[in-house]
Amino acid sequence: MRSLKFLFVILTGLALVGGFFVWRAYGRAKEVLPSKSEAKLETLSNDEGGVVTTAAPTLAQDFWSFEIVLDTHSVELDADLQALAFLVDKDGKEYQAISWEGDPPGGHHRKGTLKFKALSLKPAALMLKIRNIGSVPERNFEWKLL
Repeated sequence: MRSLKFLFVILTGLALVGGFFVWRAYGRAKEVLPSKSEAKLETLSNDEGGVVTTAAPTLAQDFWSFEIVLDTHSVELDADLQALAFLVDKDGKEYQAISWEGDPPGGHHRKGTLKFKALSLKPAALMLKIRNIGSVPERNFEWKLL
């Protein structure tokens, strides 16, 4: 009977020590590995109409964000980017940006983030349209997702 108690204490101790090391390894893996719930896609650029425009998307579960940079030496960058930016799904339906966090209208250099509510179904491709920047009626940025 005494040996069973001793064996139980030893096995419980080993389980606790093993559990600690598994918990510690899991915590470190979470720190090192990128989150699966967020994906960064390549930065795309468009240089039509004297305005260089770049878009770098980050797709999270609830919101899709696009870091936007506008650079020019010939055009006043006074557009309301939230009102002029749209995501387009495979059926051509447009979804307007819900916010712009960045430089206010004006000047020759602007940087900020356009934010969209995530589309409920992940499309095979993602298109961002930005209208009326400089003399260009529409700039299209497209990423393949699948």
